[in-house]
Amino acid sequence: MKTALIAISLACIGGCGLGDTAVTAAVAGKSKAQEVEQAQAAQQKVISEVQQAQQQADQRLRDAEGR
Repeated sequence: MKTALIAISLACIGGCGLGDTAVTAAVAGKSKAQEVEQAQAAQQKVISEVQQAQQQADQRLRDAEGR
């Protein structure tokens, strides 16, 4: 019974163009998710680079104080 109801619903959605809208929304959502992942990776890279630069600056300060 549920399968028949789902099939009928999908047929109605597909016939009135809502199916295309749903597919477009799904694709847009997946694209945004990928953008978020890329932004998070870029953020982590920047954080790592800043930490590395801070460590180098600290080491230079220690070296300068030791002279």
